[in-house]
Parts: sequence; C-alpha cells; structure tokens
Amino acid sequence: MAEKTSKQVLLQVLEPLKMTAVMPQDAAILAFQLLAWADQSAKGALESSDTIDAALQSGAMGVAETLERLAGAGGPLGQAFNNAAVVARSASTQVVAAASVAQRLVEGGVFDRYFPADVASDLLPWTPGYLPVPSALVRLLADLVMADDAQSIYCPWEFSGQFVAATLWSKAHVHAESVLSFPLPALMALFRKSETTLSATNTLLFPSAVKGGRLEKFEAVLSFPPIGVKIEGDVATRDLYDRFAVPKATATGLMLQHIAAQSDGLAAIIVPNSFLFGPGNDKEVRELFLRKRQVQAVIALPGGILSSTNVGTNIPVAILLLNTRHASETVRFIDATQPHFVKALPKGRIELASESDIIDYSLWTDDVRANSPDAFEHLDASLVATVAAEDVLANDALLQVDRYVMSPDRRRLQTLLDAAASVPLENLVEFVSPLPNKGRDGDFEGTQVQEVGAADLPPAGYIRWPSRSVSIQLTKKPRSGDAKDVFLRPFDVVLIIKGSVGKIGIVPEHVPPPGAGGWIAGQSAIVLRARDDTIDLRAMALMLRSRIGQELMASIQSGATIPMMSLSALRRLPVPSFPPALAKKAIEVLEREAQIQREIDELLIEQSELSESLWDNLLSD
Repeated sequence: MAEKTSKQVLLQVLEPLKMTAVMPQDAAILAFQLLAWADQSAKGALESSDTIDAALQSGAMGVAETLERLAGAGGPLGQAFNNAAVVARSASTQVVAAASVAQRLVEGGVFDRYFPADVASDLLPWTPGYLPVPSALVRLLADLVMADDAQSIYCPWEFSGQFVAATLWSKAHVHAESVLSFPLPALMALFRKSETTLSATNTLLFPSAVKGGRLEKFEAVLSFPPIGVKIEGDVATRDLYDRFAVPKATATGLMLQHIAAQSDGLAAIIVPNSFLFGPGNDKEVRELFLRKRQVQAVIALPGGILSSTNVGTNIPVAILLLNTRHASETVRFIDATQPHFVKALPKGRIELASESDIIDYSLWTDDVRANSPDAFEHLDASLVATVAAEDVLANDALLQVDRYVMSPDRRRLQTLLDAAASVPLENLVEFVSPLPNKGRDGDFEGTQVQEVGAADLPPAGYIRWPSRSVSIQLTKKPRSGDAKDVFLRPFDVVLIIKGSVGKIGIVPEHVPPPGAGGWIAGQSAIVLRARDDTIDLRAMALMLRSRIGQELMASIQSGATIPMMSLSALRRLPVPSFPPALAKKAIEVLEREAQIQREIDELLIEQSELSESLWDNLLSD
C-alpha cells in the first residue's frame, strides 16, 4: 500500500480545518483524533451518548462537549483526546465538517485498508532527541522480538505511537512510557484489542512498571531511546532497583541498562552508532552485556534511513538485539548498509529490503542450523558474520559491524596477514600525542613553529613543507617524555586519526631541529616514532600508505559523523615483519618517489616561468 495514498486520508479530514485559525500541527492532530473517535464509535466501544454520530446532531457545541467528556474518561481513552475539545472550539463550525468526513471515511472501511500508523505518519512534531522511525523499520523491530504467543511487551520512551501501533495484532499486554505528553501513543492504543498501559513518567528516574517493589519483566521490548538528551540528576544514586552496574554511563548506556533490567526475553533497540565503538563508560556497558552473553545481534542500518520521515535526520544508527533470557555465546553481525538489504526510493530516499534475511539470521538457533545447513548460503561474508562473544570482548568489546563483516578484498588481506609473520604496531613504535590546544596560538609569547596537517601529507614521497605556522608554548610537564618530544624527527610517521583517517606522511631526513621553525603534528594526528635507532619505519609507512595498508587501517576505523581511529586498536594493529631485503627495496621505492616529486616540482616551476619570460622579453624589447 502506497505511503502517499495513506497520507491522503488525513488530508481529507484536514481540508475543512484549513479555513480556521487553528495552528496546522494542532489541526492535524485533531483530524486524527476525529478519525479515532469515529472508529471507536463504529466498533461500539463508546457510550451511545459519546459517539461521533450523537455529537454531530448537536453541531459544533456537541462535538466539543463530547470530546471534553472523552478527555476526562481516564486511561488511554482520556489521554487520546487530551486537548481535543480546546482545538475543536477554535475550529468553530468547521469541526462539524471535519468530523463528518472522518465518520464517512471510517464507515467506508478506511482502517480496513490503511494502517493507522501510516495515516498518522506526518503528525510527529520536531522534538530534540526524539525522532520518528520509518514504518518499515518499526515493523522489522517488532518482527525481531514479538512472538505470536507473547504475553507482555514494553515500549519505553514511546512518544510517537509507532511502537504501540506495531503491536496492534498482538494479544499481549503493552506497557508504554514517555516523559512527553503527546496523544499519539494513546490514539494508537485505541486500535488495539488487548490491554495497553500508558504512563507519563521519567523512565530512568521513576520507572512505572513496578509490582511488589520490583521491576516488571517483559518478554519483548521495542524502543528508540532519545539521542543526545541530557540526563538530569544522579540517576544511578537515586536508583531503587539495582539497574546500573555502570553508574557513570552515558545517557544511551543508562537507558540500555534500564531496558535490560526490565527485559526477560528479546529487546530490539535502535542505538546511535557511536555507542557501538565509544570508549570509556560506553565500552563498560558493552562489556557488561557481552559478559552476561546478552548481545544476540547487531544490525548496521544504511545511512539516511531516518531521513525519510517528516522530521528526518542523517544520524547513523543501528539495531542492537539483546536476549536476556537465553545466553548468546555468539554475536550475529549483519551489514544492512549493503545493496542486498537496501531499496532505493524516489527523491533520494531509501528503505530496507530483504528483511526476512535480517530476521532469520538474527534469530536462528542451533536446531535451525542443523536442519537447514544451507539456509544462509546466499549471505556471504560481505553481508553477515557470526563471532564468539569472547572474541568480541577481546576486541575492545567493539560492536561496530564493519569490524567483523568484511568485503572480499579486506577478507583476503586479513587472510594474508594471518599467514604472514606480523607484530603489533606498538612493538615497533612509540605513540607521540600532538601538543594540546591550550599550548597553541594562545594569549602568550610563544615559539613560532610549522604545523603538519592532513593537507600537508602527500600521496608519495616525503612531507615537503607544512602549510601552517603557529605559535606554541611548551608545557613544563608534557604528557610523556621531554617537552621537545612534540617536535617531529627524521623519518617519524604522521598518521591522521580523526577526520581524514588513514592519511600518512613520512618526515624527511633534513627536518628542522626542535625549537623555532621546527615541525609539529596537528591535533588530528598521532606521531609514530621508532622505538630505537635500529628500527626504520619507512617501509612500514609505505605499506600503510598503499591500498593494502589503507584496507588494513579501515578495519579499525569508527565514527558516526566524524571518522576516527581508536588508539587502543591502532596499538594492536598487526603489521608485517619486513625481511631486510624487502625493507631496503621499500626505502629505495620511497626515495625514487621523492626524486620524481622533486623533478615534478622543478617542471612546474619551469612551466610557470615560460609565459612570464615571454612577456618579460617582449616588454624589454
């Protein structure tokens, strides 16, 4: 059913309200409230005096007064029609025309043909942190966690009504919570045949699903916790239910711990990509889930998946599938950013495809694998991977999908590296951090130096000359070693680890000495320095700058909007041990690159002087 067609339903009810002074957002919500009212009336769910037909007999006043009674009914019914009477009175007599259209549409079977959530898909206001989700993605989450015989479903941070709407067919009791007072969850609850509990609460501070002093447990959880919101107060200190083993976690980490505490089954949660690789407390939360064997699957979603909604965003997100009932000794990683899982839509939008493959791979059991060994034969290593939870823990507890699901080229490279003699990078180099920002271009008399940035790193040969001059003040107590360690030395390697991740430059032999005029690395770089005089890093740098080396470093890149490289992963990065003959050959290649670059520079100078000399000669004549 076309999304565009379902939206026409709301527009028909809205048409009479356009001629009123009602704000467009309020008018749109009232239009859907009228549709829900007509639907409840047609189903016989209301007292005869509260039906839309009875109200219309008394005109605009009858409509407003009946909506007011409904708002005072309590429970989902009262929440669904909160503020409807106020808006109806503002619409004056036009509300009668709108209600008549709603009644006619419902009597014609509009909700037999169209899904309520699709009809209401444009109603969500822009609210910082709270983002709507494409309906197909909501259905995927529901299919991942909701069994036919589920008895209880939990939807924390539900302000959109989308997750409640995804449970319409379920006989389970649904408990939804939101700190925001918005009628859509309650309106969607009216279309359910089973019990729905809606709580307006701050879920972290005051969870409402509590019985006998203990948190209720739910068989299925659907949630998209708010992104980028600030958590007020010391949530962990005030907690009564032992939810937070990592009390200083980020907001996302705290919300995920809360979900796990209220789950006794599967929980499908949309999370920002940054949680999957973030250091510090986010890493501790990942380690907690992995140690408890609660991570069943991670599904990378295509960029822009959230941009198809009316308040869309390009924030990269993924699905984290937790299983708090059965231990997951392995983690299934699915790269749904690949073409196999993506369908292009008009106007540059996208939606997921092959959802059944995502569901089946995420939920397969050993019995399924034993009975159908070829079930996932069409999903190769560039699409999915299954990794032991213990191995994920050993890899910094990183849950970023592209660390495990690899392209054929990267897989071949990894096989070659595994077969070759290699050592961790930290065995060869010291990692020298750049001078902190507070020591650069401040309000002080400093030393004038040249700063090497990403733009100064050439694709071949050595770094020629830094393009930026800065004034620095050396700290008396640098982060490590001597204060002059921040100055670049001959054959140091400058590696960009933030932004233009993976760019590499090799410092030439005749670099200026430390002090005025010396070279330092920019803030987005790390300096790789040989551990002793017997180690020449030029062969290694040349390899890392090559296509093979860039593929190798791509495997440890992360970042949502700004690409980054984890230092801990960089330290452990395996690099080949070069035999002396190969190292010598690599240095010869590097020197030849540098010689060619010098020749190019000389030719460019000659080129630029050709026309100038012509005009100089003509003018002198």
